[in-house]
Amino acid sequence: MFTSMNQQLRHHIFFKFIIVILVSLFSVTALGGGKNSYGGHYFRSLRDDQTIPEKCREVNLSHFSTYDLETFFYGPEGANNRGFTHEYPVRRDDARKLWNLAKALVNGAHREEIERRLKNNQQMLRDFKIVADHYEQMDFDFESEGEILEILAIRDMTHQVPEDYYVYGSVFYHDRMAGELDLMVGRRSDCQIISIGEAKLGLKSLSKAHRQLDRFKSFLRTHLHNYLNPFALEKYTR
Repeated sequence: MFTSMNQQLRHHIFFKFIIVILVSLFSVTALGGGKNSYGGHYFRSLRDDQTIPEKCREVNLSHFSTYDLETFFYGPEGANNRGFTHEYPVRRDDARKLWNLAKALVNGAHREEIERRLKNNQQMLRDFKIVADHYEQMDFDFESEGEILEILAIRDMTHQVPEDYYVYGSVFYHDRMAGELDLMVGRRSDCQIISIGEAKLGLKSLSKAHRQLDRFKSFLRTHLHNYLNPFALEKYTR
């Protein structure tokens, strides 16, 4: 009986040893960073934003140290009264007009002509100039109307965070679930993400925005645990 138990024990130890070797080999590749790292294949940047550090443009799990991130929510005029944390001073109908003007600009319309048409609406002129000044460098194409609020929110928040932080967005993530992060605030020195956010033109969309960020946190909690604990043998030996 003792001989049989000793054999079983040796087999169990040998099995765990093999698992450690395999996990170690995996981790050497996984922790290397970059697009081919563990976590690099969970994310895809939808814009090539030249305003942030190049090393931070391709998001991966090494950019997160916790899933319990601070969250914030941008909306148009009136958003603060609906519970949003941030409000950009643009009316909902003006956002639609700005979107159409931005699409025209992308398709070759003359900026000077558009600005001339807006000279009697100083608020829209201000916002259009922000869009026109930054859309190319930030790689916006305005395929969706919500991108107008995204670019305005990013520029607005960029002025609020310290200089050693950046504001980014339009990051697609996926495994068995999929979604997109509108906004992120990261540290320039090491690309660590400290907060995430959503931009919604609809004032009734706050609950949806909360659900979207909760879903991302759930996604991050699962994969971040595996990334930070590659030698957790209970995952392999249960």
